[in-house]
Amino acid sequence: MKREIHVGIKKRIIISALTLSLFIPVSYVDHNNLAVNADETGSDEGVTLEISTDENVTGETTETESGLETESSENVNIKESNKVDNSKTDGKITKPIKKGIVFKDAKTAAVYKITKINKRKDEILGGNVTLIKTTNKKRKVVRVADIVKYEDCGFKVTAVGDNAFKNGKKLQKLIIGKNVKKIGKNAFRGCKKLKRIVFSGDNIKKIGKNAFKGISKKARYSASVRIYEKLLKLIKKSGKKK
Repeated sequence: MKREIHVGIKKRIIISALTLSLFIPVSYVDHNNLAVNADETGSDEGVTLEISTDENVTGETTETESGLETESSENVNIKESNKVDNSKTDGKITKPIKKGIVFKDAKTAAVYKITKINKRKDEILGGNVTLIKTTNKKRKVVRVADIVKYEDCGFKVTAVGDNAFKNGKKLQKLIIGKNVKKIGKNAFRGCKKLKRIVFSGDNIKKIGKNAFKGISKKARYSASVRIYEKLLKLIKKSGKKK
């Protein structure tokens, strides 16, 4: 038995006896008259926000020649706290760890900037980084990591920078890491084949202007039921004309 509850202009919640999941068509609101304006999000038909009631939204995938396959979550477990002298480790000179350093990570095919350092006396405990750009625009599936390593220290990826994946012509699926709080302006603008965006965590607080403008007309967003209302507002706000 299914029951439909109509909320707002085009918001629909479908409740199934077997599976509880909410599928909410999102039509972006014009700044003046609240009319549907899909051009603000890059979709003539609007995009769909799919809400999961699971405690954790998962979506780890890897790209293969034949398509997409599931990747074990065990591969992304990295310790954030690591003791580093910041000058020498086992007799080897290491690079300095300080705010503002930019480094490349081959595993995630991206460039990061350190935005915060966590210390306890002389011990580096980790910190935060912003993903500022990708080094491989040919990937069909991108997972913004939860944590990346630099000089044996784990750093949380808390933001995706402006224009980070702009005009990624091959990108089809995007998984936003659980630690991401901010997505910069034009971050995924012009990724015309991007049809699936998964928010793994509940920490998203800001989505920059036109971050998802020009993506696939059939694009769907997935997120925990705990943040779907906030996410709706952020997505609408990012596409509004000022």
